[in-house]
Amino acid sequence: RDYMLRRKYNISLKEKDMLILSQNNTCGICGRKFTGVYPLIPAVDHCHVTKKIRGILCKSCNTGIGLFRDNVIFLRKAIKWVTNNRE
Repeated sequence: RDYMLRRKYNISLKEKDMLILSQNNTCGICGRKFTGVYPLIPAVDHCHVTKKIRGILCKSCNTGIGLFRDNVIFLRKAIKWVTNNRE
């Protein structure tokens, strides 16, 4: 795991653990506690353009951001869509 983190994000396992601790063991978006059971597994979130690490998200939130391709316009449209289409 340490090798993969260094190769993919240029951080160590210890640095990832420190990020998790700095977020009180919670996802940076939904705020749920990491349990180690899917989907509450900590995932390193990073900008695909700059490669800069933004923080730690649960797998669900990290996947959601990825599916929107980090596109702020798409994310804003999604917020508007959900807000305008509540029952």
